Amino acid sequence: MLNEIQKRILQEVADMAAIPLDGAVNIRSDGQKAFRQNTKNITIESKTDKDGIDIRIAPGTKAEHVYIPVVLTESGRHDMVYNDFFIGE
Repeated sequence: MLNEIQKRILQEVADMAAIPLDGAVNIRSDGQKAFRQNTKNITIESKTDKDGIDIRIAPGTKAEHVYIPVVLTESGRHDMVYNDFFIGE
C-alpha cells in the first residue's frame, strides 16, 4: 500500500485525500504498481508485453470514474509506460 509520503503527494497533485471508492483506480509509484482497484464495468490490467496497462470500459458504462495517478518520490527517474483505453459503446 502507500506510505505517508506517497499519500501526501497524491493529496497535493491529484486532490486525492484517500483511495477513491467510486471508480477504478491504478496508482503507480516510482516505476511500480502501488495499488489497483477495478469496478464491475471498468477493469485495469497490466500489459504482458511491455510496461503499461490496458483500461477496459464496458459498453453502456455511464457516470463511473477512472483514476490513474503516478507518484514520483525519487529524483532523476525516467519511466515510460504504454497505457491503452478500450471504450465500449
